[in-house]
Amino acid sequence: MSLILKHYNFPSRELAEKTGIALGSVSNILKELEESHYLLKTRNKRVLKNQDEIIERWVIAYNELLKPRTFKRKKCGL
Repeated sequence: MSLILKHYNFPSRELAEKTGIALGSVSNILKELEESHYLLKTRNKRVLKNQDEIIERWVIAYNELLKPRTFKRKKCGL
């Protein structure tokens, strides 16, 4: 997430290349940020608002959704 926040103003394809995230995922992330009113598009650039809040929401979601899935996969693999 920090890579996307750092390079959010790059074109989607370049952002995908720099972060190693699939182009479709980058597009989905940017779309979600726009729909949540964190990312505003102007004629020439994107403007990211409330980065601290975005990071806070990501940490909560990671701990509630992604971390348990990862733990479950590791546990089942043992």
